[in-house]
Amino acid sequence: HIIDSQILMGITGFFPFLEIHGEIQEIKGGGELEKYVRGKVVGIDLSQWIVRDFAQAQQFPADKCSKEDRMTWPLVQMLRRISNYITKGGADAVVGIMDASRSNSNKLVRGNVTKNGIHQRRNLCGLNGSIKRLFSSFGFQTLRTPDEIGEADAYLGLLQRENLIDVIDSSDSDCYASG
Repeated sequence: HIIDSQILMGITGFFPFLEIHGEIQEIKGGGELEKYVRGKVVGIDLSQWIVRDFAQAQQFPADKCSKEDRMTWPLVQMLRRISNYITKGGADAVVGIMDASRSNSNKLVRGNVTKNGIHQRRNLCGLNGSIKRLFSSFGFQTLRTPDEIGEADAYLGLLQRENLIDVIDSSDSDCYASG
């Protein structure tokens, strides 16, 4: 099962196509969340959600939101995500998956490497340590995607195919193609 609150990446119309054919299920929350995650292990694409929430926080008005509030917004959102899976959904565990520590050559277009081609370290808006501590405080793990795989969504698909996680929280279709 794939939890997808918003299709942001991948092939336009791919998730709806798969849903029509019974290949995936969009899980919206409430009782439906419990139906699909109770007793399961949920894998979250940290890279996607943290970057999205960080970008959202940068749009907050400076006169109403401090720089610190904008920096912690992604962590607050992730805390809500984890607690919903546990308290409302009854998930047994939540695993956070980060992109590989260095970008690979196919990421040139997305700006994950400099113009001269030097691979940049990925640090999720400077929040890697805080994210790890957040997951650890719940007794959950964060994993770094192996360099040869590159992206968290592709690694999530592989982990699901290997029956190491049951549910994927990502809106990127790479998780389906890989799993």
